Amino acid sequence: MNSSTSLYDLLEGYWPTLYDGFSAVWTEGLDVAEVAERLGADPATATVCTLKGIGRGFGDAPPGDQAEVILIGRHGDWVLTMQIQHMGVVSGRALSALSENNGRAISVGWHINGAHRIAYAAQGAVIASQNMRYIPEILQRYADGLYIPDVDDVEDGDFPIEEMINTNLILVGRVIGHELNAEWLEREHVRYIIPAEEAEFSS
Repeated sequence: MNSSTSLYDLLEGYWPTLYDGFSAVWTEGLDVAEVAERLGADPATATVCTLKGIGRGFGDAPPGDQAEVILIGRHGDWVLTMQIQHMGVVSGRALSALSENNGRAISVGWHINGAHRIAYAAQGAVIASQNMRYIPEILQRYADGLYIPDVDDVEDGDFPIEEMINTNLILVGRVIGHELNAEWLEREHVRYIIPAEEAEFSS
């Protein structure tokens, strides 16, 4: 495992299509059920599963194309939410809702066409949301020793996206005090479905 992409490689081992898209948000000050409620998830859909099993076990009632499937679990003192199907959990409206009442939220997300973004919200307001090539000013105090190449310094236009994502995952780990690890990725958490009509809230 390459040290410059170790967290990226770890996550890709549990989510093979990682390069094409991923959404995750860490929330402070709420429990799992509260995070689900603020995201508009249907509590009746709560199902215990792992990240690898997030797309299984729907039986004869799979979620519709416009529904959002999320996995929520405690990560240290924060709660981590990962999403398949769409990127609602990293939207500005979702971050604002998750950080209300003196809370904080930090997210990373991208899709098949790129748009790699890191965002940070506190007390119901998104304070920073920008391309992952740049560390947000408000998070600079966590960035000691971290490096993301400047796109102008990359030869042949081959920007190291995996290293950029890895650096941002390290940064998130410093903010919340717990780096993403295999123990979280292997453990069972709670899967919810955000119905299409509620997913509009997160769009």
